[in-house]
Amino acid sequence: MATSDKARDRGIPRRAVLALPLALALRPRIGGASGPRLGGRVLLPPIAPAPSLPGAALRAAGAWKAVYVVGSVDGVDGSATRAAVEEASQGAAVLRELGGTVVELYPPADRWEEVKAAATEAQALIYSGHGVYHWDGDPNKLGGFCFSGGCVHPDRVREELRLAPGGIVVMNHACFTAGASGTDSSPVSLEEAQRRVAMYSLPFLQAGLSGYFANNYYHYVSWLFRLLVEGKTHEGAYQSHYAYRDGGGTQGDHPQLPGRCLWVDAGGSHAFAGEAARVFGSAAALQLGLSASGLRALAQVGDRAPRTLRAQVTSSGGDALPWTAAVGSPAGWLHLDTTAGQAGDLLSVTVYPPAEAGDYSAEVIVSTGDPRVENPEVRLPVSLGVGLLTNLPLVSG
Repeated sequence: MATSDKARDRGIPRRAVLALPLALALRPRIGGASGPRLGGRVLLPPIAPAPSLPGAALRAAGAWKAVYVVGSVDGVDGSATRAAVEEASQGAAVLRELGGTVVELYPPADRWEEVKAAATEAQALIYSGHGVYHWDGDPNKLGGFCFSGGCVHPDRVREELRLAPGGIVVMNHACFTAGASGTDSSPVSLEEAQRRVAMYSLPFLQAGLSGYFANNYYHYVSWLFRLLVEGKTHEGAYQSHYAYRDGGGTQGDHPQLPGRCLWVDAGGSHAFAGEAARVFGSAAALQLGLSASGLRALAQVGDRAPRTLRAQVTSSGGDALPWTAAVGSPAGWLHLDTTAGQAGDLLSVTVYPPAEAGDYSAEVIVSTGDPRVENPEVRLPVSLGVGLLTNLPLVSG
């Protein structure tokens, strides 16, 4: 299907797909001949709304804080600035419905010192405004913010921004941040979009953030946070956007940060960089675990009485993750009493000592299909020793 046909199916005007509508290619020099310059903003039609969450899901979302900043677009009282503030106010209202505390900083309160202070220990920083480029005299060097008090260099972002562990940044409508820019005379290539997203996201990830989201569509912020609060991983939220489902983009590793991903969709309107498996509001990606590193039973020769051994299945975030268990390879002396449960439940096995002396070993594999979990499988060694024992406990572990 042609791109224009896909757009009509979603009710998006054809002209909105063939070009970057309403892109403001404003490029004044700020701070001398070496720059920086403003790349403008990219405004695309609204995306389809994310499904609303039931009240129980909202209550379970927990306490979290977001800082929503709008940079001065065309002056404190300019029409474009007012429009950006109106969209941000609507988005902030949705974030509060989702259980968040939201600090809104709009011109003339959009100053770096105020933003830094408000963002300290916040779970999310959201920015809508101009993208910035031409730093240090290099037209290809981009990053940072543009506020009423001036532009913020990427180095200051890296050195001074301190969100809560696992925090995220969301860039909305800011040129270069998702790849495309109002300065582009033709559609941005995928390679150039990747370069821009990698450079723009780098200082945020180096500052300790777990995720960098960038998108140029209206109402993206409320759409994204509904999915994140619902419990989707960064990857799950990114892949829920139709720009990803339409295909044509790329997924790979961040070129400067091994272990972090860099995903960019064709057209440069939607991007993500950071930790794919991280869950919003968590200090680390969810981990499946066990309360014991192994289980062991001892029996004397001729003692055929069964022994029951137990370990608790855990999760790092305390979530009731569903799990299943299976014996890794056939072992006639081992019976798995529990084959499924939730994190917090006990895994129970029973061992039946054979008549012959010896050391017997097996392995129980516990796994989960929950996509939020970084390690979907853990292994529990089980061993049984049968011999001539004196004054030793018959069961341990």
